[in-house]
Amino acid sequence: MKHILSYLFLIVTLTVAIGSAFFVPDSVAESSEKEKAITKIDNIVANINSNSNYELTFLEYFTPSNKNSSHYRTEFRLSAFDNAIGMSYSIKGYPDAIIDFVAIPSYKIEIRLYSDTLPKQLALDLMMIGTYAMDSTVEEKDFDYIFDVINLTGDAANGYYVGDVCVAYSFNFQTKLYQLMLKKVYEMEDQEYFP
Repeated sequence: MKHILSYLFLIVTLTVAIGSAFFVPDSVAESSEKEKAITKIDNIVANINSNSNYELTFLEYFTPSNKNSSHYRTEFRLSAFDNAIGMSYSIKGYPDAIIDFVAIPSYKIEIRLYSDTLPKQLALDLMMIGTYAMDSTVEEKDFDYIFDVINLTGDAANGYYVGDVCVAYSFNFQTKLYQLMLKKVYEMEDQEYFP
């Protein structure tokens, strides 16, 4: 009986030791996911900067769920944004145009680009450039349908996909400028952005 208890103790001890060697605390996993999300945004911004005449310059990090932030949007109240990361950028030559990237890290990473203060041509250009930067498989002909919708509706296209990127584009009657939102969900093992 004494030997059986000793063996059981040894088995339990080894199981706990082996299990703890493979256990990753939530805070470490969350930190790793946030680092990958920031890297994803950095890659998209670098792609935009290297493939266009527009230069995005980092301004600040922000917490999307902070209701007192100037970057806050109504949808950020949802629990999906509780651990989201925000990064804000200016556009060279457009002092009033601010681009916000929001990353929602989890088992996948959702990246969103937002702006409410864009002149029309800049909004259309960033729609194309940002979409290319988020999904390298997109071709110019993939934009034909969304431009048809924009022309038909008189400057609005909400919830249309170009490749794997969801596009929302519209005129803001209050500011007399254009709003743009691009969204793509990436798998964590996406080798294009996570080598």
